[in-house]
Amino acid sequence: MSSQSWNALTKETPLIKVFRYVETASTNDRARDHLRRRRTPLSGPILFAADRQTAGRGRGGHSWWSPDGGLFLSYAARRSDFGLAAGESVELSVAAATAVAQTLRRRGQKRKPFSVRVKHPNDVMLNGRKVCGILIESPTAETVIVGIGINLNQPSIPVPEELRNRYISVEAALGAPLNPLSFVTELTERLFS
Repeated sequence: MSSQSWNALTKETPLIKVFRYVETASTNDRARDHLRRRRTPLSGPILFAADRQTAGRGRGGHSWWSPDGGLFLSYAARRSDFGLAAGESVELSVAAATAVAQTLRRRGQKRKPFSVRVKHPNDVMLNGRKVCGILIESPTAETVIVGIGINLNQPSIPVPEELRNRYISVEAALGAPLNPLSFVTELTERLFS
């Protein structure tokens, strides 16, 4: 998918900028580095998206397996962009997981029935297996990074042994891929509405 079509997100959603990578260590790290280097305050949310990560991570220092075909996103934003007061983040984790679950339901249920639920506070389960994780980080009192890793379009890839009983991808569950850009457009609108 061309970066030009991803840049259209700045016209269709509240995003003010989009950075897209084929591969990066971590989209959350990219977002954090960008916020550190900024000389001016944020004026709206920025998206960092990657096709794969080499050092993705989840809560508690756990690694997040991030192979090709996944959707790895980090939104860097002001707390106020999410309607948050200082110190609120658990609520944001649940809100982000709920937005992913709602987007999955809307995008996928037309194709094939499946079960989607939020496992408090930051996981999304598809047919009883983990399809998405959320990682919230607060680099400053005013800003927050919402990292979202979704096993999107990976139909049948070799899964590490320790994940085999927990892992599922959206494509494997539906039997067909979802359009990543359409998914991100709807997800972004849900997150910032």
